[in-house]
Amino acid sequence: MSESTSTPAPMTPRTLVAPAASGDAEAQSELARWALGLGEQGVISQLESLAMAEAYSRLAAAKGNPTELCLLAGILFYRAQYAGNLGDMATAHDYMVEGVYQANRAGDAGSEEATTLLLSVVDGLPAEVVAHAAQFHPEEER
Repeated sequence: MSESTSTPAPMTPRTLVAPAASGDAEAQSELARWALGLGEQGVISQLESLAMAEAYSRLAAAKGNPTELCLLAGILFYRAQYAGNLGDMATAHDYMVEGVYQANRAGDAGSEEATTLLLSVVDGLPAEVVAHAAQFHPEEER
């Protein structure tokens, strides 16, 4: 009896939808990255890209996996930059605070990538962002 090996189908947005809808964090993260790519390629606006990526990454990060938390943190920093570029400093502040919070969660869970991410942005953050991030508890906002 010979073993048959089949090559798995390439992961595309269409093949990722069912696993993502079933709670597969890796599929949700891939959809977030795909959405970012659409914005980078100019297929959709940067705002649409960031909003989609944020939604998918929030779903992926909901289970607390450090890789997905780090992805969410990075997307939140992009959202902050986008809002800041539009002059919406209050929204930029909120995204920065949560970005620091999520990156800290990822770092606490063992993500070296999150630690690197934080080190790359912390020098440019206003002191009040770091202070607010230390007091940030989104579970209390519900």
